[in-house]
Amino acid sequence: MKKKILAVFLCAVCILLTFCGCGSNKNYAMSVEGTKITNGIYTFYLGNILANPDSFGLAPETFEEDAHSTAKQLIKKYVAINTMVSELGISLSYGEKTDVATETDNRWDLFSSHYEKAGITKQDLYKTITNEAYKMALLDYYYGENSKIEPVSTKKLKKAFTEKYIGVKIIAAPLTTTDTLGNTVPLDDIEMKNTRSTFENLRKRANNGTDINTLYTSYNSDKDLIGTESLETYVFTKSDTQYGSDFFSKVSKLDYEKATVIEFDNTIYLFYRVDITGEEYDYFFTYKNDILADLKLSQLNKKIDERADSLTAESYSDKTSKIYKLLTEIHPLPSSETDITE
Repeated sequence: MKKKILAVFLCAVCILLTFCGCGSNKNYAMSVEGTKITNGIYTFYLGNILANPDSFGLAPETFEEDAHSTAKQLIKKYVAINTMVSELGISLSYGEKTDVATETDNRWDLFSSHYEKAGITKQDLYKTITNEAYKMALLDYYYGENSKIEPVSTKKLKKAFTEKYIGVKIIAAPLTTTDTLGNTVPLDDIEMKNTRSTFENLRKRANNGTDINTLYTSYNSDKDLIGTESLETYVFTKSDTQYGSDFFSKVSKLDYEKATVIEFDNTIYLFYRVDITGEEYDYFFTYKNDILADLKLSQLNKKIDERADSLTAESYSDKTSKIYKLLTEIHPLPSSETDITE
């Protein structure tokens, strides 16, 4: 009798395990070399593709097929990065882990409603952001200043940094005033001449070695203005055009601790260039990883692509098709793509 009861119990367990096995893939959309990819992670990457189809070169006549194929490739890269990091024994620092957690919280706070509708969990989001951090860790492993593989020297990084970024201190004054009717009008000829003369004098004194903060204090005192004791340093790239399209080229030609005067949008500016590569500004250390990425990310991408291409991936089409349909219901595609895929 006991044997019979035991046999029935074991049979029930086997049946239960069979059902569990059949349902084990219900939350997974792909498998890459045995690594299960959750529906949420697949949705995350597919959603990015559908939101930016032009960036991924999706052909209108095979739009859905291309979207899935691209998602599959991105996820193979995701797995390749995780695998490479594991094999090389790379781990994130405490600060990097904190940054990942903070970025996850920030994105979730902003877009949780969208993520939840799409079926993306906070854990899925955390994993994708961690993967981004792992990629930067790989970049540092292969090419960082302390790399044992192919280090990029601090000197080269600083050179690239100064070509991409400029730091300036700014003194500004309007070339307009308000008339008795409340209208904004240009300064009269005498005021215009005096303002331009003042800024030209500031430029000459700065270029002759007078400390820029001393000039700033003197300027505020002469104009009866209230200002801070020292000027803030601002950092710009070539893409910044708030002071005119030729602003970057003009200022980047200046030597450090030299000034130029530029008029733009009814305002006159004194731009004083400073060396932002020093530790006192900390800008170089803030942007160093971005500079390293500019120099070496394409080479890292080749390594990742090679590894990804070696991986075998299987998509669960019943799941991926449902995910595609859900995403297009949440955010309908542009009419041209909708017409083709329907």
